[in-house]
Amino acid sequence: MKRYCTRVLSFLLMLAMLTAALAGLLTVQAANTAPRHQVCTALSAQAKSYYKGQYTYETMSQLDGGTTSCLEAVNSPLYQSLHDLMDSTMTKTVSYKSLTGYWEDTDNNILIYADQRASSGISREHVWPKSRASFHESGGGSDLHHLRPEDSAVNSTRSNYTMGNVRGVISGYSTKTYGGKSVLYYSSANDLVEVNDNVKGDVARILLYVYVRWEEPNLFETDPDPRRVSGDTGGNNGKKVIENMDTLLQWCEMDPVDEWEMRRNDLCQDVQHNRNVFIDYPEYAWLLFGQPIPSDMTTPSGEAKKVDPTDPTDPTDPTEPTYTVTAVSENTAYGTVTMRGDVITATPNPGYAVSGYRVAPEGAATVTRSGDTFTVSNVRANCTVTITFEPQAAATITYVVPDGVTVNGITEGSVGQTVPLASVSGRPAGEGTYLFYGWAEARVADTIIPPVVRKAGESYTLTGAQKSFYAVFRYSNGLAWHYATEFGAPEHDCPCDDYSDLDKNEWYHEGVDMMLENGYMNGVAAGKFDPDGATTRAMIVTILWRMEGEPAPKAGNPFADVKDNEWYTTAIAWAAENGVVNGVGSGRFAPEERITREQMATILYRYASYCGADTSARASLSGFPDSGRVSGWAEDAVRWAVAGQIINGSDGRLLPQGDATRAQVAAILYRSMALLSK
Repeated sequence: MKRYCTRVLSFLLMLAMLTAALAGLLTVQAANTAPRHQVCTALSAQAKSYYKGQYTYETMSQLDGGTTSCLEAVNSPLYQSLHDLMDSTMTKTVSYKSLTGYWEDTDNNILIYADQRASSGISREHVWPKSRASFHESGGGSDLHHLRPEDSAVNSTRSNYTMGNVRGVISGYSTKTYGGKSVLYYSSANDLVEVNDNVKGDVARILLYVYVRWEEPNLFETDPDPRRVSGDTGGNNGKKVIENMDTLLQWCEMDPVDEWEMRRNDLCQDVQHNRNVFIDYPEYAWLLFGQPIPSDMTTPSGEAKKVDPTDPTDPTDPTEPTYTVTAVSENTAYGTVTMRGDVITATPNPGYAVSGYRVAPEGAATVTRSGDTFTVSNVRANCTVTITFEPQAAATITYVVPDGVTVNGITEGSVGQTVPLASVSGRPAGEGTYLFYGWAEARVADTIIPPVVRKAGESYTLTGAQKSFYAVFRYSNGLAWHYATEFGAPEHDCPCDDYSDLDKNEWYHEGVDMMLENGYMNGVAAGKFDPDGATTRAMIVTILWRMEGEPAPKAGNPFADVKDNEWYTTAIAWAAENGVVNGVGSGRFAPEERITREQMATILYRYASYCGADTSARASLSGFPDSGRVSGWAEDAVRWAVAGQIINGSDGRLLPQGDATRAQVAAILYRSMALLSK
């Protein structure tokens, strides 16, 4: 009996080991090695089994879509059905920190914009910018279908610009390269960025996914009342993420789904259990906005090819006649026009401006104007849209520069003309090291805080007969960088002398000196600064608000525990509105709580992004014995702060949950200003 039990136990043990091994084989994913840019002409087996019951294409394609407004389409039955499908099947979410661990399988570490396998420096790219979204549900900000790997420098260049067509449309754009090829084409003046043609479809289908799955209405129209939820990262500004519907559909069609993209959809489903329906059925992109599906478009489902343009009963093919719209300039000596899809772009010649338009025959189409761009809709007959121009008054730019500096650029033009701001050569005479910083619209008194300037080469539209700009230089007086339009090293009286508990020989001296000199921090009592005293969350935000010149927020205070009319209320409302702070959860900010060092790093990290500074740098924390105590939400910020030497540690430790004293805050902010001014 004993021998029999032993044999049974051995058999059961072997069976358990075999079962475990098989289970492991079932969960291991192979890297996505499906061919890139090989058009996918069939749904995968997983895709075919995903669409069941009320969610089959045959059923959902019969539902009413919306109109050409993405803000209105969210109320359509088709939109709601697609959302319910992707929402109800997403039964697992991944953490933001764990994303990079999945990309070796789902993406083979192929960078979304660079379109090549990464060698190093992978960054998490929100294709739909965080600043233009409110991920109000858990998992929204770390969705595998949305977040993609990208090189950190390319990611930083992409910034949060609106996706759109730049090449052949905008002159003077900039280019970002990676691995020896151009990967981004962007214009900061126009808030636009364009990717290469062979990834435009990937981008369009990701944006469509976020638009429907996460209920973000501002796809190609700015949301006038964007949703903002406490705890979100980025601070939703409601700005559109792609320039218009025509560009969205154009990108989706010109770069069809490839085998790699279909395989990635399968692998993401293995993890999250939902799919991006716009990869399996790109046809939905057209149906959502009431547009006819191109019958010559290749899609995985093949449904587009089934559209019969001659069949009036085909629900996917509106039977309205097709009309031709022609765009012309009234006088080509005054300006020219181009038309792409339904959008007409007018380009006035120097000395002229766009004055209006007319449609012939009258009433044949609806035209809406936005600046020098015109959108044509509701076309009812063949027609011609004529763009009119008018001469503009002369305008002059005066550049005020110190002795020894020469202006290089355009100084005369016409009202309405857009010109690049001048550059300079030479440096001011006098003591100190001077570097040109930019052009201010008013004289700048000596300050350590970088003033708001326009950079050389930046586009400026002449709005009046005369405009003056003042050259701002930064120079070092040995204590810190200073900025001014008036020159000469300033006399410096040390504010620390007024406080008996401050020592000019201590490590904090320069930081405290800067904070006191500019009025960003004050003493706690007569002759006392209290360098070792604690700093609250409200204090930090108020200091940053003062650094920005105490701007008035457009929105109200979003936090339940921030009372009206407190000394910090306006500052916290401003910081929340601009994504500098998000609160501590549950609609709270905790203004009177002591700020921790990792909270301080996170707020400064977001403030740097708000200021437009490069936040892509990351340092390893392995040299700090307490690096494991850094919270996951603060890791990127702390690594950035260490890389920029904003945080140097204390006795070799990070102390992430430790309090930040008043002296430490002053020193950290001082080092931050030096980093932001580069």
